[in-house]
Amino acid sequence: MKLHTGSLYWPQVTNVKKIKSKNIIDANKNDVLIVGGGISGAISAYRLSKAGFKVTLIEKNKIAMGSSAASTGLIQYMSDKGVVYYIETLGYEQGKRFYDLSMRAIQTLLDLDNEIDNLDQDTFLVKESLILATEKNKLEPVKKESEKQDELGYGAKFYDREMLKKQGIDAYGGLCAYPDIALNPYGFVYRLISTAIEKYGLHVMENTEFIDIKDYQSINENQDDLYQLVRIKNQEKIIKCKFKKILFATGYNPPEIFNDKLNNLNINKTYVAVSEKNINLEKSTDYLLWEVKEPYTYFRHTFEGSLMTGGLDEEDSNIKNGDEKKNTNKLVRLTKEMLIDKDLQVNIQYQYAALFGESKDNLPYMGIDPDNKNIMVICGAGGNGTVYSTIGSDICLDWVKGENIDEYKMFSLAR
Repeated sequence: MKLHTGSLYWPQVTNVKKIKSKNIIDANKNDVLIVGGGISGAISAYRLSKAGFKVTLIEKNKIAMGSSAASTGLIQYMSDKGVVYYIETLGYEQGKRFYDLSMRAIQTLLDLDNEIDNLDQDTFLVKESLILATEKNKLEPVKKESEKQDELGYGAKFYDREMLKKQGIDAYGGLCAYPDIALNPYGFVYRLISTAIEKYGLHVMENTEFIDIKDYQSINENQDDLYQLVRIKNQEKIIKCKFKKILFATGYNPPEIFNDKLNNLNINKTYVAVSEKNINLEKSTDYLLWEVKEPYTYFRHTFEGSLMTGGLDEEDSNIKNGDEKKNTNKLVRLTKEMLIDKDLQVNIQYQYAALFGESKDNLPYMGIDPDNKNIMVICGAGGNGTVYSTIGSDICLDWVKGENIDEYKMFSLAR
């Protein structure tokens, strides 16, 4: 599946260390095979390797060049739906738990940033988010969400129209959330993978494709010593190998064997435009801004002083050449409508379209394969994929350690 088209921003502005990729399997790195070298695979690979497990990660193309390269890096504890929605649909306990897990994931990401090697440029900054009511009829729901989050101890604040105007923002009101993260997802993935290789012995194989799998019983016939026999392809060479556990972290393009277990997964198309560097952005507008509207628009300042804007999602699972130009002018116009400075000069340098997944119940798919207890899937469906991937790494760690993961049933496959 083609995941994006156009000129991606992060790979062109980020100086990364070259990954030490291998062309052969290390038979000793057989505790866990991770399929997928994006943000989901990278976080789990790093955390598992650090915990002492022998991990191999394979990536069909190049590290971080799938959905992670197309991500705009607005990392928020809030999902596309607020905690009010999840409490109403899941019940108070589960709805609050989902948001508690998301808050914990933000802290995990903060901890990871402090642990892993840095690049010679910023890839990670703690930020405030503004969730904006740009339509009058959205004002009361935003107020209600702010009040509920404050009641639950998340520290959200409500900004009225006058307060926003002082920040250079034009909206009826907004929820201010903290802590959130402005991320360079491409650079962050490389930081995770490079550190895991150099410090914790992670084995990485790029240009390596998963083919198929079947159970393989070890010679002593011990049910607790069950391996998975896997075939992979590296540079046209078929390799057979065995692993105790397999994590599929392939984003919105999972292997066909999981098609019937992700029944509620929808694939949509989104659009992104990024300006040239160092445009005259008001520093007061340096939030992660997201409007409550359908279709929505969002924007942020990049580390390089560019304006990055995206959104206008639509139901479409096919990427075509030329899609990247479809909504550029509209994105710029809608972004300016959220600013007091509507005369801001914005010259677009990068534009692209990308696919992303959403589930019908607005929850990610993360859990054990119902047909094989030694296989797990992380599919962070929704607009908060990095946070979901981080929660997924918690599940993966507990799973590999043999601990109970029943508390994560809300994310289970084939639900």
